[in-house]
Amino acid sequence: MEYSALKAVVRLSEPFLCESRVSTFTLECMQELLELKERQIPLQELWVVYDESGEFDQTALAVEHVR
Repeated sequence: MEYSALKAVVRLSEPFLCESRVSTFTLECMQELLELKERQIPLQELWVVYDESGEFDQTALAVEHVR
């Protein structure tokens, strides 16, 4: 299986956090980028975010294994 071909559908949620080396990167820029990519981002480009509920632990583990 070619892992670089695997993609995830990405939607922004609240609260929104973006860490960027470029300070001009805004929420609007992120929304535009997702629209251009049809909201599909390669799994290898995703980063796991901690969530206290534990609801997404298995998903986070799978993403880390792909990376």
